[in-house]
Amino acid sequence: MIYSKAKKRKLLVKLAYYFLENGGWAGSKEYSDTGKQPVSVKTIRTVFGNWGRMQSALAKYVPDLYKEILLAEEAVKAPKPKATPKPKATPKPKASAKPAAKPAVKKGK
Repeated sequence: MIYSKAKKRKLLVKLAYYFLENGGWAGSKEYSDTGKQPVSVKTIRTVFGNWGRMQSALAKYVPDLYKEILLAEEAVKAPKPKATPKPKATPKPKASAKPAAKPAVKKGK
């Protein structure tokens, strides 16, 4: 089935609102595992070819919603406060140098 630009835009708007509600992008595997997606992964692959082309089409045809998705994703991925580093263990003292080994064979006899 050939999809017109109008149908593609309708699909993109549905997808954009879905991603906005869920706080940002999801990979195709995560998207299909949710079970309540507005458009099936098979349809996305049929219409756009692959997941990356769908995302670039969103950026091209629905730029305002695309920017909102990116902002929502940044809000979800806010930097976590850094944990206090653990104190380093004190190094064990190194063993003292061993005296030079004596030759096994005695010279002179």
